[in-house]
Amino acid sequence: MHDWTLVSITFDWKQGTLVIQFKNAITSTELRAIGVIDLHVPRHREWGPSVSVNEANISKKDESGHATVTIEMQTGDELKITASEFVLPKGF
Repeated sequence: MHDWTLVSITFDWKQGTLVIQFKNAITSTELRAIGVIDLHVPRHREWGPSVSVNEANISKKDESGHATVTIEMQTGDELKITASEFVLPKGF
């Protein structure tokens, strides 16, 4: 996901679903999270302004069946989503 552009984040509070839209040099894609229980989207931009991803990873599921996706932006901010299910884009 390095250098992918983060386009938008849509969170449906009632349903507990999240969609993050990305684009890369070739196409647009998305990450979906279902059963979201925690969401952190800081935008401090300590490393300067950017709309690009530096790196991303997913944890193993914990004892309650939740995993956490962490997306480090090239700004230094870390987006964290904890949910029961993820649909990851190719190249994740």
